[in-house]
Order: sequence, then structure tokens, then C-alpha cells
Amino acid sequence: MAHRFFTATGTRNATAGTLKLLDSREVDVALVPFDSTPARFVSRPLWDDEFVVAARAGHPWLRAPTLDAYCRHEHLVVSTSGSLHGFYDDLLAPLRRTRRVAVAAPNYMLALALLAKSDLLAAVPRTLVDVHGAAAGVRAAPAPIAFPVQKVRATVPAAALGDPAFEWLLGAIERVAPKCTPGAA
Repeated sequence: MAHRFFTATGTRNATAGTLKLLDSREVDVALVPFDSTPARFVSRPLWDDEFVVAARAGHPWLRAPTLDAYCRHEHLVVSTSGSLHGFYDDLLAPLRRTRRVAVAAPNYMLALALLAKSDLLAAVPRTLVDVHGAAAGVRAAPAPIAFPVQKVRATVPAAALGDPAFEWLLGAIERVAPKCTPGAA
């Protein structure tokens, strides 16, 4: 059986879409930061992640990462729907602050490639930058407004666990995931 994975680390707004992909069996395993899932799914914690602000190496914002400077720069959001509204906009709103989102990327790897060749900023998971940032030419600084740490989970339809291959796969992911995150021994 060839398993299909969906990784959307840090995209809480993708929850409904991700569950739909799992329900339809278009995706076998989703690695996403669900706080909770409906009873028809099994979700196992893998690692904790936090958001940072990423930009190309040498970007001026990285030298002076203030909220004012953050709001002045153009941004990229990761959105599977194409929406230019991101979770960080919700954090800025109570402060009566806004940012200009210029582009949406459908996944984080494309986001890194776009950041490396532009003056855009993007809020991305720390593990993404820690693992792939140097090779992509992207660096990060702490976000000017902290976003809560998220627990990334492996999620599958509960009915799938009747298949020994799914149980094995989920166990393998649980064993390997801690070794694939920065700081792993």
C-alpha cells in the first residue's frame, strides 16, 4: 500500500480541509497541529513547534525585528485556499495593527523558496527554518507577537487502524519524528 501524507505544520485554519481529505481517503496520514479532532479520528502527538518570522538572509528586518518594521514590510502567507488572511492578522487586530500580504503560497517549502528570492516576510514554523532554512538561504527571528506553541500530531481516520499497515505506519512515524526535529539526539 502506498500511503499518502499531508503535512501542514502550523496551519490551524486548514483543519476543516484536512479532515475532509482524511475522510475522503485522499490522504492517509496528516501531520498537523490539531488541538482536538472529532472522535472518528485518532491523533498522536509528535513534537512541539512555534512560529518565527522568516526572511531571506540579509533582510533588513532580521537586524531590527520590531513590530513597527514587521507591519511596514510586505508578507507572504501559507494558505491552501489562496486566502491572503493569516493567523497573524488575527493577532495584530486587537493592537489595531495591520500588515500587507502580497502573496499566498500553497505550502511551506514553496514559501521558503519565495522568501529566499524576495523581500517578503512570513510567519513559519521554527522547525521548518531550523531544518531547511540554511539550504534555502532563509533566516528567522522571533515573532514580534508570540504565537502559542503548537503540538504537531499524526492524525488518521480511526477506521483505518483496523488495518495493521496503518498501525505500523503510525508507530513508525512516532518513532522517527523525534529524530527529525532540531535538537534531537
